[in-house]
Amino acid sequence: MPLFSKSPPFDPARIDWLFDSFAWLLSNYGGHESFLRTYHLVLHSQKDFPISNAGHPRYEKSVLQAVMKHMGMGDWAINLVQMSEADDMEFEADTSDLSMNYSADGTAGFFSLDNYGKATIGYSDDLLHDFESLVATLSHEAAHYLLTKSITEMPGGWKNLEPITDLTAIFTGFGIFQCNKASVIQHSQAGVSSQLSGYLPESGRAYALAIFSELSMLDNKFVAKQLRPNPRSLYKAAIKQIQAEKADAMAELEQLVPLRSW
Repeated sequence: MPLFSKSPPFDPARIDWLFDSFAWLLSNYGGHESFLRTYHLVLHSQKDFPISNAGHPRYEKSVLQAVMKHMGMGDWAINLVQMSEADDMEFEADTSDLSMNYSADGTAGFFSLDNYGKATIGYSDDLLHDFESLVATLSHEAAHYLLTKSITEMPGGWKNLEPITDLTAIFTGFGIFQCNKASVIQHSQAGVSSQLSGYLPESGRAYALAIFSELSMLDNKFVAKQLRPNPRSLYKAAIKQIQAEKADAMAELEQLVPLRSW
């Protein structure tokens, strides 16, 4: 059964997993104080993406550099390739609970970490015509890279790697892109055709963005304006529920301290 399903939108067990996973991310990546210093709500703006014109010769590399910078990974070495350029790369489907060396998102993108620690992100050239999809895909793949630095095992174990990777992209500020593209990004475990249903759908992403908003003390009306109609309604419902029922859970997140200094 998928970690999240389309109905009901806010199943209590799934929401508990979201809070547990936010707690895990906060403890593994600096605590709440570091979260406030490091991450912000990333928007499609010149400030966040100085180059967002697909006609620019450094377009896709600039977008990835911006994504990495916003994630606090600006000085991490990474190789960016188009999917067509990666045709000769060999990947092995990995179904273990402990390894996180490879992830593929259908024809959209992939992340690879070789035996020498060299990281590669691949993307489909179809994304060059859709800025939001490009950012959503690159932020997901970059989140895979960030997760290689975690200390403890994630809630539910490594079998939940893909949904927590979506969540990590939201945790690091890319919730608008992840929510607006939740219904169109296709995922594959090890190839370009086999689709999975285990990633966060709109309901899970919208609720995660609501947690991010409350942790960041953002104006939820401003955030809602950035979303498309369906995720906007889910986000508003999540904000309402969090403010009415989850004050204690939010307080616990705000008090979390890091497992190590970053």
